[in-house]
Amino acid sequence: MDQQAILDEIIKRNELRREAQLPLLDVEAEFDHACLVAAQAEYSVLWHRHADVHQRIKDEILEELRQVHGPGFGYGMGAKYSVGYRALPRYRAFLKDLYGIDKPRLPARNIAIYGEAKGAGYGAAK
Repeated sequence: MDQQAILDEIIKRNELRREAQLPLLDVEAEFDHACLVAAQAEYSVLWHRHADVHQRIKDEILEELRQVHGPGFGYGMGAKYSVGYRALPRYRAFLKDLYGIDKPRLPARNIAIYGEAKGAGYGAAK
């Protein structure tokens, strides 16, 4: 991820907004959001690159669960969901071991802040 290119793009957008007499963007919020979007896109590429490993992990988990619940396990929607859910942490650990990165948090434009931190988020008086 080229953070300088992201920042340059935000500055360029702000210049255009200034010329159009529109409210300026919160550079920090836009930068954070753009970095999260880029990180999520990079992680998604890695995720799909090793789809065969992900499938192998799901197959291993299915076999483990069939040992416990019998050979008919795994054909229903709930069982398939359970296998997929149990495979996620193993697959994420595989990616972390291989690339040294964790799954980035999902980018969100409208962050709801509750409790004492309310008013300390983006756009708050500083």
